[in-house]
Parts: sequence; structure tokens; C-alpha cells
Amino acid sequence: GPIMYRDVRIHLKSLAQGGPHPLAAQPVLRASLMEHQYPEIPDQPPHATVSCVQIQGSYIAWVISPLWHDPLASPFVGSSCDAQVWDWRTGILVWVRPIIHHLIA
Repeated sequence: GPIMYRDVRIHLKSLAQGGPHPLAAQPVLRASLMEHQYPEIPDQPPHATVSCVQIQGSYIAWVISPLWHDPLASPFVGSSCDAQVWDWRTGILVWVRPIIHHLIA
């Protein structure tokens, strides 16, 4: 199976009490970039970042993308991100699709 790169931990909190959400089976979701997206840099996996978070009922969706340390490297040109949908109550990843970013000059 694919080797997971560095992950992002999403903590599911109760806004009322501030602790773990009582309806979440797993209080922390771990979203990851996968090896097949970045085979050319196996020794230096990128850090990941999550953006565009949306919540609808028991589903939470986001885009997970690489976060490069080199400020001159664009994380968007030809890079692959994933759109992911999770059931936050069960902690199960229910849908994932790659997104390819291209810079149009």
C-alpha cells in the first residue's frame, strides 16, 4: 500500500466545553499526503497543510496540500493536492480525489 508522508492532525473539539467532541469516535483525525504524489523526493517528504475546511452534518471536508520549506518553490505549480471528505463522527475517510494545480501565466 502507499506510504503515508507527514500528516496533519485535526482535533475535533466541543465548542461548548473545549474538550474532545463527545460525538467523535476519534477525537483526532490524521490526514496525510501519500508517497505516489511525490515519488521524486522520497528522502525529504514535504510537510502538509489543510485548507478550505467545510462542515456539513457529520461530514468534514478539506484540501490537504504540501507545504514546502523553500520560499521560492511554489506549492501550486504542477503539485498534487487531495480533496478529502471524512465522517467526523466515525473517523472514517469516505471520499478522496486528487487535485492538480497549474499556474497559468
